[in-house]
Amino acid sequence: MAFRGTGRCLLWHSERHGGRCLQGFGQSNSFKLFVGAPLEEQQETFHLLSSWQVAITRVGDALPLPGDTTTLDRAEFKDFMFCEGTPGHSLSAEGIRWKIGMFCDMSITLLKGYRPPCLGEDDEVTEADFWAAIPQIEAWLLTLDPSDSYLSNLLCMTLPFIADTDPVFAKKALDLNTWGETHPWFEHVVNNALLHVLASLANNHFMLIRDYLNHPCLMGRYTRLMPHYIFAVLFEKVGILRQLVQEPPKAN
Repeated sequence: MAFRGTGRCLLWHSERHGGRCLQGFGQSNSFKLFVGAPLEEQQETFHLLSSWQVAITRVGDALPLPGDTTTLDRAEFKDFMFCEGTPGHSLSAEGIRWKIGMFCDMSITLLKGYRPPCLGEDDEVTEADFWAAIPQIEAWLLTLDPSDSYLSNLLCMTLPFIADTDPVFAKKALDLNTWGETHPWFEHVVNNALLHVLASLANNHFMLIRDYLNHPCLMGRYTRLMPHYIFAVLFEKVGILRQLVQEPPKAN
């Protein structure tokens, strides 16, 4: 498959989407929520926000623009990435489809005894089977009991994959009103799920992250990891863009 206009397409993506993503992620109001400490109350918070904004600017400067001489050294950003992302993407005439993984692995979702029942019990269940069954999986997921640990695991391990395909459903599944009366522990579950869903959205729906900044469960045990996960995805995006510009895909 020929990828026409590779250089122009990548540069457009860098300037329009990469730039907007990095800018949106660096807004101080968002980080006040992420780090859980108001700027005016803790001097340490101000230093932390400044450090993150500097890191984001440095990654943004590494976007592959004409005349670029900036290097991108992963070691320099180790303090901003709790764990590294798994690089992944696909190319088409429409552009880049990001598939950067963070912690969650589709192989776990497809394990026998853990996978959604609509996928059956055959030994061989593929990712294609999962994507084809998304409507059935979504309908089934909403029938589960919020007090069941099974749902807790699904919200953290399966919903992030659904979020990339159907972000509207992901938002519904993380809405406390969807589940009616719940135990306070469920809010902790949703906080954990938010960590993974936001990282997933950072792939192809970055600007939708803003819709979650007033979520009632945004603050919790996993909140401090959220900027680390999102930053790791952005870092991998820039790294992939740089590689593609240096080695454009060949036409078949």
